[in-house]
Amino acid sequence: MRAISHLKLLHDPILRVCLLVMGASIVVLGLIFAISNQSASKQILESSIRLAQLNVEKAKGVVERQLTAIETTAFNLSSTRIRRYREANQIYDLLERFVNSNPVIWGIAIGYEPGVIPGHEEGFAPYVRRVEGVTERLNLLEMGRTYLQSEWYVTPMRQKEPFWCKPFRDVKNALIACFCIPLTDEQERPIGVIAVDMLLDQFTEQLVKEIQPYEHSDCMVLDKDLDFIAHPDHSLIMTSLADAVSKITQENGCQENESIAIRMRNRDQGYDTYSEHTRFEGMMFYAPIRQTEWTVALSILKSDIFKESRKLARSMFYLCLAGVFLMVCASGFLFNKIRKVVEHKAGIERELSMAHNIQMAMVKKVFPAYPDRDDIDVYATLIPAKDVGGDLFDFALKGEVLHFCIGDVSGKGVPASLFMAITRTLYRSIIAREEAPARIAEALNQSIAVDNKENMFVTMYIGTLDLKSGKLRLCNCGHNVPLSNGIPANSQRKGEEEIEQMTLTNHMEFMTLPPTNIPIGVMEEFPYEEMTLQIEPGFRLLLYTDGITEAENMDHQLYGEERLRVELREVSCKKQSAQLDVEHILNSVHRHANGYTQSDDITMLSIHYK
Repeated sequence: MRAISHLKLLHDPILRVCLLVMGASIVVLGLIFAISNQSASKQILESSIRLAQLNVEKAKGVVERQLTAIETTAFNLSSTRIRRYREANQIYDLLERFVNSNPVIWGIAIGYEPGVIPGHEEGFAPYVRRVEGVTERLNLLEMGRTYLQSEWYVTPMRQKEPFWCKPFRDVKNALIACFCIPLTDEQERPIGVIAVDMLLDQFTEQLVKEIQPYEHSDCMVLDKDLDFIAHPDHSLIMTSLADAVSKITQENGCQENESIAIRMRNRDQGYDTYSEHTRFEGMMFYAPIRQTEWTVALSILKSDIFKESRKLARSMFYLCLAGVFLMVCASGFLFNKIRKVVEHKAGIERELSMAHNIQMAMVKKVFPAYPDRDDIDVYATLIPAKDVGGDLFDFALKGEVLHFCIGDVSGKGVPASLFMAITRTLYRSIIAREEAPARIAEALNQSIAVDNKENMFVTMYIGTLDLKSGKLRLCNCGHNVPLSNGIPANSQRKGEEEIEQMTLTNHMEFMTLPPTNIPIGVMEEFPYEEMTLQIEPGFRLLLYTDGITEAENMDHQLYGEERLRVELREVSCKKQSAQLDVEHILNSVHRHANGYTQSDDITMLSIHYK
């Protein structure tokens, strides 16, 4: 008996699905672990390359901002009154103000042509620099500096354009980069050179502090001759890249990658590997600084990069073991859970079916609605897009007055259906005491808008038709405009009521008569307005929801208002019943959809006044 019981259990489709999912999961976990080292290494390497490139761009931005600040200072100074200053004190004062205004500046010098400054026939080179927080005024000529033969003076005077000098050590052993531009007088004649000094030692501190994505990564700056001008190892400052690489390769017995230096000299941007297949294997990222022909570089050891990869591999291994263990332990629980879910889903489907039956029971289905009357013909239909829907229609004859409405609740499904049921119940209750459509709308709106925490609303078209007098009163609460075969002929006022006289035509058109109010439930105490029409026997009215006009086919083309109007034109000249009008439109919508899934509730209400 137990064997038979186990055999039946194995044939249980839910258990078989659980076992299949568990087995597939174990296989997937095994495959994940098998390829984790390769995939993790590849992903980490790619992310490390992107991180390094971002850091190189960041370092490049730091350097370029400093260089731009120096260049801007030099150009600003050349455009000031210094072009016409000829007194030493005036020149020193202006230089001192510029030095004090920008902490990036180490010092500013101006080398004048001999004889430009009165009393300085052999030349004059005022220099203001920052020393321990205070400025110092010097004359380079008096310090024994023959600036007239110096590169910073000769090159800009000869080229007549700005020039960045090769970085150098000054008398205080500070590493300086100098930006020089020719200085002209007011007649644009060359009179000297402005040189703005920038302290490069601060680059090393700033770049080492800000640009270090890994523990052993080094950010550096090289000049156009590939000499280090910023490096975490201060002993390498002003040392050539070639000498530094040669020393490292000799000490560690690894192979030099000469293409790195070649690409740096060519001002290329990218990255290369070095010392491959050794414990010093790494990657060098580099990018040129065009304005100075310098290079920003970042070196990273691969051992730092793949440190996380090894941690990830171990984590993945333990995770796979834990996953297999959990799968085995959870198989029984999963089996019971799925069974409960299936049973619960079946219960929900039964409840939705019951809800559908209850909702459809609220909808009138017996037609003709008033077989004992020959002055009115009413027909309506409601087709939910889901088991339950949010559309509604209703009509009721109170004496000689026909009350009718159609509505579309915001949203779909169960919430919309509950809201629809509440709205219809309230409507039935209100028309027992109210006759004017505007008053009915106000009462409905006040009941629904109060404590409407879900912010749902319903668009409605509410109307009454006095079958004896032919007076039709309509209130549009944000709903689709209906169609009729009447057009306004003239209007007349009876007391405070303005009545539109309608003339019958042979075709149906959209009724565009105002007013249009807001939907029901949006705002409390809203004053709804209505319009009054005087109609004649033969008047036809079709109300509908947007499930008609927004019905789609496989190409997502909408049915549309124009097609609705055209289809009604085809049947408007025929003396057929309200039911045939509705069925004609339904058939037309179904032909348009051509089997495509209905996305919204479809509701229509047709009224013929005979």
